[in-house]
Amino acid sequence: MVVITNMTVVLDLDKVLDLENLSQTLDNVRFSELGYERTAEGRKIRNSRPNHPDGKWRRKKRQFYSLVWKIWGNGKGNPTALVYTNGKIVLLGAREFATIPKAAEYIRQKLNSKEVKIGKISNLVAYHNFEQEVDLTQLYTLLQKKHIHARLDSELFHGVVAEMNGAQRALFLVNGKVQFTGCREEHELVELFILADEVLAEVTPSRRSLVNPAPAP
Repeated sequence: MVVITNMTVVLDLDKVLDLENLSQTLDNVRFSELGYERTAEGRKIRNSRPNHPDGKWRRKKRQFYSLVWKIWGNGKGNPTALVYTNGKIVLLGAREFATIPKAAEYIRQKLNSKEVKIGKISNLVAYHNFEQEVDLTQLYTLLQKKHIHARLDSELFHGVVAEMNGAQRALFLVNGKVQFTGCREEHELVELFILADEVLAEVTPSRRSLVNPAPAP
């Protein structure tokens, strides 16, 4: 019912990594970097290339934040790893739970590490299409009555953003598509889906709830 489009999880190799060396040995990598320059007084200036008074260019340094690695290439659904010098790796883009240990083992082998620790999922992004027209104004009013913090945005994406369970959010679009973010476990995603289903059924009396359908008359 719910389609997962992204999972974020932190891996830990417990070792220091040489990112510049890895950039020469791995495929499908690039640096995520911040360029900066220093004045003669040592003051840092970001994203600028002014001349010294004597006409010489200031020496430019680059601070590499992470190595961006498409571990299985650029195919659809392939996860991306953000690799840091301290051995921490943020894995993004996994769409199935089984992908996480598979990607972790692949990374361990490629980076010649003895082990890799898999942390807890920090964010699940998913969606479900309820296939119904949604009156966003009525939905917003209903959420307010239920004391659910919500924001109606009709200019940017014409939808309602609802904070339904703490940091968990549901984005309701006028065409019935709902995007879920902020969940860390599968059961939280299920609970968020149930809440969304309930409010949509309440705001559209002609629609039956998917979770608790009303008995046929």
